[in-house]
Amino acid sequence: MIENWFSTPIWYFYDTKFDDTMEEVIIEYMNKYRENNYNGAIRSNVNCYQSNDIITSYPCNYINEFLQETVLVELQQSINTITNLSINSMWFNENGKGGLNKNHIHPHTDLSGVFYVSTPEECGNIVFYNPLTESIMSRCNREENVHYTPERGKLIIFPSWLYHSVRPNKSDGIRRSIAFNLTIS
Repeated sequence: MIENWFSTPIWYFYDTKFDDTMEEVIIEYMNKYRENNYNGAIRSNVNCYQSNDIITSYPCNYINEFLQETVLVELQQSINTITNLSINSMWFNENGKGGLNKNHIHPHTDLSGVFYVSTPEECGNIVFYNPLTESIMSRCNREENVHYTPERGKLIIFPSWLYHSVRPNKSDGIRRSIAFNLTIS
């Protein structure tokens, strides 16, 4: 008999409707936003642009529709107490060459997520860190970090308390993503 305790779920989904046209519409929104909000926000971002909260924007509506139509059902199967998902904050990131996000968490929320809009080759993996730091002392558990390669139209959801970072963008293109926090009820 075996019981699995302290596991950490990371969910990922693909938006099959996300195409070149949708990418262009969201990039146009990002460009207009940045023109009017040049400074943006400084959080975990280094050498890249991060917007302030865009919860009332078109990208928020698009992602919320995908969450309610596709993601909610899957999460309900994993966490049977979930009846509703609510976005409580959302922002976008534009990581040009050398841009990265330092190791961080998202406090005061339940789940966090990222949706990839534009993903040139070698634009910086998202890295999740093993929350069981003491496990590195054991030869039985050597999983220290988990890396996900960003892909256009991919959405990743994870517990907000899980430390994560984004590796530097090595490409000449811009890695664009939309990040958000969720409250579950």
